Amino acid sequence: MKNIFRFVGSLMCACALFTACSEDEPIIPEFPTSQVVKTVEAGEVVTISINPNLNWEASINEDEATYFQLLDGANAVYNVRGMAGSHDLKVQVADLIDMDKDHVCEVSLTMENQTEVIAVLTLGKVAREIAIYPVKIDEYGAFEYAADGDLTYAYESATVGENGVALTWPDGMNGFMGRVKVVSNFDWTVDGAPEWIKPIEGGKAGETELWIQADPTKYPEEASEATLSFVDVNNTEAVAATMKVSIPAAGDVLTVNGFAETSKFNAEGQFFHPMMGDYMDGTSNGYVTSIENIQLVALSFVEQWGIQNPSIETEWVTLEMDEWDTAEDAGVIQERTLRVGVTANTGDARKAYVFVLPADVAADAYSIAEMEGGMPTGNIAEAYMPYLATTVEQEGVAATATLTCLNEFGDATLPQTKGGSWPYTDLGNAQEFYELLYSSEWADDDTTFNSTKEISNIYISILNANGNFVDAENDQDASWITYWKNGAGTSFRINVDPTHATAENALNVLTGDYEAGLYIEFADGTAAIIYLRYNENATAGGDGVSLAFSYPEYAVDMDGSSLVELTSGELYDMYSEYGAPVWHVTFTKVAHTMSMLTGISTEWIATLENELDAEWLSFEGGSEFQTVATTEAGNGKTGAIIFRDGSNVIKLVLLCTLDIVTE
Repeated sequence: MKNIFRFVGSLMCACALFTACSEDEPIIPEFPTSQVVKTVEAGEVVTISINPNLNWEASINEDEATYFQLLDGANAVYNVRGMAGSHDLKVQVADLIDMDKDHVCEVSLTMENQTEVIAVLTLGKVAREIAIYPVKIDEYGAFEYAADGDLTYAYESATVGENGVALTWPDGMNGFMGRVKVVSNFDWTVDGAPEWIKPIEGGKAGETELWIQADPTKYPEEASEATLSFVDVNNTEAVAATMKVSIPAAGDVLTVNGFAETSKFNAEGQFFHPMMGDYMDGTSNGYVTSIENIQLVALSFVEQWGIQNPSIETEWVTLEMDEWDTAEDAGVIQERTLRVGVTANTGDARKAYVFVLPADVAADAYSIAEMEGGMPTGNIAEAYMPYLATTVEQEGVAATATLTCLNEFGDATLPQTKGGSWPYTDLGNAQEFYELLYSSEWADDDTTFNSTKEISNIYISILNANGNFVDAENDQDASWITYWKNGAGTSFRINVDPTHATAENALNVLTGDYEAGLYIEFADGTAAIIYLRYNENATAGGDGVSLAFSYPEYAVDMDGSSLVELTSGELYDMYSEYGAPVWHVTFTKVAHTMSMLTGISTEWIATLENELDAEWLSFEGGSEFQTVATTEAGNGKTGAIIFRDGSNVIKLVLLCTLDIVTE
């Protein structure tokens, strides 16, 4: 019996011991059987499914925490914990790119002090991309503006070639410059600019219009070239693209503008203003853009023994140029005014040629003159034609007037005048020009015209309904003006009938003048033109003008504009000869939208003194206000707008200066 109890007891102990050993045996962690390996995109959220059999912890390598983070709900963390079972781990990839290296995230899972990498996520580096396109240049050498879109200028479809960008002096601009469009996927800046290029601003990822402007104070004497490097703002060692930039030699720049092809002067030395249609005191002015050392030469031909001998000792032509600006910040190339004038002429008509020559071009007379067989031809050598600024023509001493007017009551005048403008240009070619004014009803009866030369024919011109001169018969039934000529052809009378049917077209409603013309042929083959005016209330001269800004507070404070009447000073002296009020408006912005003017009559006709100013200056009238418009091409310039009434009387000279203020 004791043995039986011993056996049973031993068996029970063994069972108890076996049971205790089974309860203490550890559970083996079950990790994913395969590793997730994936290339990810910036901003992506990656889901990794796990089914751990034990409590777990997931983590990522903190050295890449800038680019990767685990999500615990809405929170971004380095690690996350959970119980056994199925779960989705979410890894947030930052919305960032790196153009220099890849970024690798390792997702680790830990259970029971065992850790395995269950996922490897790679955010690959992005290649830098940049393309540079040159601006389009139009037929005039100016940058071409964009027809639509957000860009200011238009650009070529092909990128800049291996020859790079050659800085030019675009039409309407002031200085050497270039313009390109940069398209990139990174923020960039420019390295390697030489001292003759102004500092270049960088650009953002996307599309950027880039100015490349030469520094006018540091233009190189010789043609030069440099290579610009486009580098990443965040890694200036990373050069994404290079571009050559070249600039001509400063000494190669020599342009002259503003002059008429022919500068005409009368015998007294007065200049003929094309816009005014008359001779006035002053000079023919133009603008020379160049380096300091240039040569001004006036050449004429003097006939001797049948040979046209060239000479640069043309003392009757005066050449005056503005002084060179020696200030430290003054440009290597400057624009200066050249004034061409003449002295009074007591002899025959004369001609001269004004040249602006580079310092290294021969300035002697026989180099400038064309030679044939060793003899001057009286023409200019072809090689010198590009340097011709203007041709000066001066009238000789005027011949004694052929026609005189006899009127004892003073109500008829016949002063000799100059041709070259309306109406003389519409009445024919002649050598003498007269303006006849009848200022009373009986003036035609009391006036006789005498001629020192025999008159062969007189032709009448009257105005039709379209305002054009047409021939008329010398018949009281056919024309409101008629003439009587004596048998010897040395005297005549002109009769007017303002009640005649044809006089209706002759009436200028703005002036009250009845207008007509007569063409006088002399027996020696010469001719004279008489411009006839009949007006019992004929007046002339200009009145005072009061100009103002429509919104002075906005014009001054917002636009930075100014407006003053000139009564003295250099500018006033230049334009006082017009015999009209002179006002000066200055704009500091191209778009001066609040600088409208008041005080300019809608009945006045506006013309530019210099036709070349039309490229940057224009005027638009209106009953409420008047507007002066400008473009960038006029920066640093002053242009004159001349206002005339219907009688061609100058009422106002408006000087307009564009002086753009940069922020």
